[in-house]
Amino acid sequence: MTNELISIIVPVYNAEKYLAKCIENIISQTYSTFELILVDDGSKDGSGALCDSYAEKDNRIRAFHKNNEGVSVAREFGLAQSKGEYIAFIDADDYIAEDYLKVLYQDIIKYNADISCCDCFEIVNGAETNHFRCVLENRIIENKAEYVQDYILNTKELYGYVVWAKLIRKELIEGQAFKRIRFGEDTVYMMNLFEKANITVLNNYKGYYYIRNEDSVTINGFNDITKQLNHIYIGEALVHLSGMTDKCIQNSAVNDYAKRIYAVLSLQIKGNEKASFEENYDYVCQHINSVLKLKGVKLKYKITLRFYKLSPKLYWTVLRPILGSKQ
Repeated sequence: MTNELISIIVPVYNAEKYLAKCIENIISQTYSTFELILVDDGSKDGSGALCDSYAEKDNRIRAFHKNNEGVSVAREFGLAQSKGEYIAFIDADDYIAEDYLKVLYQDIIKYNADISCCDCFEIVNGAETNHFRCVLENRIIENKAEYVQDYILNTKELYGYVVWAKLIRKELIEGQAFKRIRFGEDTVYMMNLFEKANITVLNNYKGYYYIRNEDSVTINGFNDITKQLNHIYIGEALVHLSGMTDKCIQNSAVNDYAKRIYAVLSLQIKGNEKASFEENYDYVCQHINSVLKLKGVKLKYKITLRFYKLSPKLYWTVLRPILGSKQ
């Protein structure tokens, strides 16, 4: 079997504490036909110099430096520089097992797949947990309805929510852009790829080490309104993906979309949260209009969303307290 070139893209921002381990585990791969693209996204610590140091020592590594524009732009910048037939995204504070690329590549070849996914170890403040699992069981996905079902019903197998722990055929990625949102950009991006993919392989081999720290966006972002609003994008993308499935699954996706909007409304009850949320009134109403045009929305969501659109003040003072008392 002839090994094809894999482009590994690592966006780097103030990751000096973790970066060396990330790079060392990449250059130690048993599958050695790869290029490592390090994108220093305007780091203020020693990350940029560390990138240059490794690039000088290994001709498979290329380091780039740019102004800080966020992880999505950094990944797209890396993609533009890539020369490989396949793409792997790795975060700078994470690391991989030594046979990570080999296993994912072999699955791609064996099943003629577009996307190969593996499971991960989740490390929180130095301790392994089982809260986040990418893949629980080995299987092949050829029916797009399975993706939608996994997003809505399968709350423990989270392969569709992240771009890492995967090997992706590059031609599948061409023309795709990351959504410019602060939270959930991975999920929307993967939904777009699943829409195009013919075959996805899920392998419960644990090859990716996902490091979550106390200052992680993932850990601390759930109470931030701006990030919570980004969840609505996920619902919108899921409805689009479900368009190629049967009516029952489409209805599930529609109500998941409505539920995401409703859930965001339900979080905003008092004080500064209310004021901050009302600043996003036009954005929320845009999605309310979109979801109410769809068939199959539950009456509970129809009433709540129409009420909020009609008058946020009435929603806060009349309907929200009633709904809150029943939850």
